[in-house]
Amino acid sequence: MQSVNKSRRGQASGASLQASTTLPYFLFRQHQIRYNLFLINYLPLRMLGYRRQLLLSFLLVAKSSAQFGQSDEGPYLQNFDSIQAASYSVIDDPDASLPPDLLSVCKDKGNNPPSREVVVQADSGGLVNSEAVSTQCSTDSICVIPLGTTLQVDASVNLAALVVKGVVEWNDETQVNPRAFICAGYIAVEGHGKWEMDLQSKDAFVYIKDNGAVHSMLRSRGFGSAALNAGDYPTIDINGRDLARTWSLLSKPLHPGMDKIELMHNANLMDWRVGDRISVAPTAK
Repeated sequence: MQSVNKSRRGQASGASLQASTTLPYFLFRQHQIRYNLFLINYLPLRMLGYRRQLLLSFLLVAKSSAQFGQSDEGPYLQNFDSIQAASYSVIDDPDASLPPDLLSVCKDKGNNPPSREVVVQADSGGLVNSEAVSTQCSTDSICVIPLGTTLQVDASVNLAALVVKGVVEWNDETQVNPRAFICAGYIAVEGHGKWEMDLQSKDAFVYIKDNGAVHSMLRSRGFGSAALNAGDYPTIDINGRDLARTWSLLSKPLHPGMDKIELMHNANLMDWRVGDRISVAPTAK
């Protein structure tokens, strides 16, 4: 049996996806018959959030605020403000270690939709880095990584929008600094494009900004795959720090307001760390 104290705070490493807007339409739909405890590998934040190194806290997923299906648009919109207020975003966390220029570059820059489309030109080997993309594209263009081209993310990039028909590789080897980000109004992986993101020891951020960019399928402020034609198979693969175990069970009941939990498994042996964020699923269906 392992105790975890909520009051301890810290920072760990891994991959993350950040945005500064609202929760995604589909959240958790829990059907556990008893309390389960999860260390979230892919945690919905204010839009789409994938983060393994979040500040340690408890997220009680309540039916009234976080369980919606396709037919629940009305209740979702009615509870929108309370859902947003209760959601977690790392950019609003004073203890988070963000890239120093992320917010100054990406946040609250006004409605400036892209005015042109730029297809990135690669070298003879089909490779481009962040500097090449930033030079060819800009904050006024939809930047297209074409089929046969691989973007190796080695530094931060700020674009109006990003379309990936080739490959994006973003990992500990490609990224030079401990922290880096990609900022865009939307990111769409199309055709047979691949988004391959795997960071075990460094921090990476995707910031979906509000600049008026609109994708034909994902619409505004979207990050995802878009199969626009028959036979398309775009993929997104995002991984953070490897864990021996991603979930556990409570060994004693947990009630709102409590700052300590006791688990059936040893947190250290599961590779859970101070700084990780966890979620507690409700008992009720």
